[in-house]
Amino acid sequence: MIELHPGGAGNSLVSYMPLRIEGLHWAIIARMTLAEALRPISEMKRLFGWWGFGLLLLTTLAAWLMTRQILRPVNALVGAAEKVAAGDLNAQVEWKSKDELGVLSNTFNSMTKSIREKTEVIEEKNRENEALLLNILPGEIAARLKEGEKEIADSFADVTVLFGDIVGFTALSSRTSAAEIVEMLNGLFCRFDEVAQQLHIEKIKTIGDCYMAVCGLPSPGAGHAERMAHMALRMLEITRQYGQARGLNLQLRIGLNSGPVVAGVIGVTKFIYDLWGDTVNLASRMESTGVPGEIQVTRSTYEYLKDNFKLESRGLVQVKGKGEIETWILQAELHVAEVVG
Repeated sequence: MIELHPGGAGNSLVSYMPLRIEGLHWAIIARMTLAEALRPISEMKRLFGWWGFGLLLLTTLAAWLMTRQILRPVNALVGAAEKVAAGDLNAQVEWKSKDELGVLSNTFNSMTKSIREKTEVIEEKNRENEALLLNILPGEIAARLKEGEKEIADSFADVTVLFGDIVGFTALSSRTSAAEIVEMLNGLFCRFDEVAQQLHIEKIKTIGDCYMAVCGLPSPGAGHAERMAHMALRMLEITRQYGQARGLNLQLRIGLNSGPVVAGVIGVTKFIYDLWGDTVNLASRMESTGVPGEIQVTRSTYEYLKDNFKLESRGLVQVKGKGEIETWILQAELHVAEVVG
């Protein structure tokens, strides 16, 4: 029989049984402290505790490593997405595994590549549209229209306007095919355009065989009459050479006038940068009343040119709506020797 006995040294387990020997009434008693009796159980509990802690630690470490392994491609995707959002379309996710995250990474890379290619196409189209717009309008005016301005009409106190017209164009057109006329005008006017760009002169438009340009806008500046005089003289020479090359007797009649104008864009379709004002009208009259192969200028233009160019007075010319106007013929630029002499 086993009993639990409290004692001063702690609880103990006592086991006893009678000793059946004739003539003796003894009993055999075995005593063991409770701590000693339960030591194997305590050691087993302690062992299980350490094993449990080790297993928990290993499980935690495995979970951390697995989570990190899973989050690496996710973080790479997030980082690449942030770069794309910031405008870096070259961002790529370098994840080559064949699992779902690898498929997602490849899909993301394909998406950014597609966006990059489409963006390049859009940017190329924008550059083409910008170049086309700048062929129609001055850069400053195009920028203002893109910023939302609806009506643009600016006043300029002093510019020089040029009108040039081919002499005998109607007769030439009657004996030449339309395709040949267009090809001839395109070749001639393209040469005029090159000179205008070199001299920072703004081509306004062509109307049939008439070429219209202005100097001194949209950015006002000094020397507009002198630059336009150079332009007119070059146009005469270009027309002569171009006609000789084609076996034609081409002559240009040019008119110049200086003064105030209003320039801008009106309407909502088929934009054109145009000029308005009496200065424009008088420049047109200088061309229409001019001399074939010559450049006729008004007094306002003459005053700008008289010190550096050779001009010959033509006297008074009858101008529609203006009466008699004093005009000059611009002949050439004065060289330094001619000015001194």
